[in-house]
Amino acid sequence: MPRAFLGVVMAALLLSACYQVSSPVVETGMAVPGWRDGVYGRDDGTQVDIRWDGEQGGYVIGAGGVVRLARLNASLFVADYQAERRIVLLARMAENGDVVFLVPSAEAERHLTAQNHLSVRPGPIPRLDGSSASVRRYFQDLATQAELTEAARLRWLHS
Repeated sequence: MPRAFLGVVMAALLLSACYQVSSPVVETGMAVPGWRDGVYGRDDGTQVDIRWDGEQGGYVIGAGGVVRLARLNASLFVADYQAERRIVLLARMAENGDVVFLVPSAEAERHLTAQNHLSVRPGPIPRLDGSSASVRRYFQDLATQAELTEAARLRWLHS
């Protein structure tokens, strides 16, 4: 059920840590070294099963959809979630196996979207308008130029 996971993503990311986009940002994802397939949970008790699927080049979400990850630097990834909508966000894996979602400051977002010829349309999930290449550059710039803060976390619970 894609709607179920989309609801988890929106709530977990506080709507400001993710963007809706119209075209793929990550075509073929990578398996993250050290990733543990299994059940992850949020502070509110919601749980989601996430498992690597090499044939799909991404992590299959038990509630529906696939997340493809591309490395931005040693610790950060851009995550491209596709179900009924396409959502992109910035993530890193914590040493304890948690998945941490990150968000830039509003100032960094304004500056880097303009620098990359993107626009952000407000909505329940902000829409990032521009080419896939521009979106990838935006996330690369976030990884190298912006101070990022934790917006939410998925805690690894069990296999």
